[in-house]
Amino acid sequence: MPHASALARTMAAFLDQEGHWAEAIALHQAAAHAAHTLNSPDAEAHAVLDLGWVRRRTGDYPEAAQLAQRAYGRYHTLDNRQNEAWALLELGQISRETRNYVKAADLLERSRARFHELGDRKGEAEALAAAGDLQAATIGPGPALATYQQALTLARQINSPLDQAHALEGTANCHATLRHHREAVQSLAEEGTNHSTERSPEGCDGRVSTAVDVARVNSRS
Repeated sequence: MPHASALARTMAAFLDQEGHWAEAIALHQAAAHAAHTLNSPDAEAHAVLDLGWVRRRTGDYPEAAQLAQRAYGRYHTLDNRQNEAWALLELGQISRETRNYVKAADLLERSRARFHELGDRKGEAEALAAAGDLQAATIGPGPALATYQQALTLARQINSPLDQAHALEGTANCHATLRHHREAVQSLAEEGTNHSTERSPEGCDGRVSTAVDVARVNSRS
């Protein structure tokens, strides 16, 4: 069942990338139902969390939040601390996109701290980049820049072009806002290098590409 669940999530990621939301939702729902029927709670939680991610992408925030919270509860019951962190990250993204900024900051920091505790540098890099997105939208480019740079350091350590691209785009936007024009151009040039082989997340709001989703599939235990 774990292999079938991972395959379903990988297939759904490609549907997500192309905007085939209805098909992706149906696939995630089928995966969740199959996992429940086969009494595979980890796989069910994965499918539920992924379904919540698609619901967030389509703007169905109440359903997305309910699904992410359900996945978090299941991971907590299973004492799966790493995947609890991924669920916290998703809940933080939902809160940020619905402008519940105080809650988003708390959830993203809890996610980052958990990843750091577990030594999961990819997860921590994603949580930091998401926190940078939040700070850029709220308290300003100065704090956000420092956070993006932390994310970039981790992304370079694990040699993740996609995570580097997200952090570099945020860094460039912050430099531009601060009128650091040379640094902004340098960050965009380096980001372009990462774009050359893989498509990076679009914009500075944590939207995730197919390759990032596939990486998340492989990150979950």
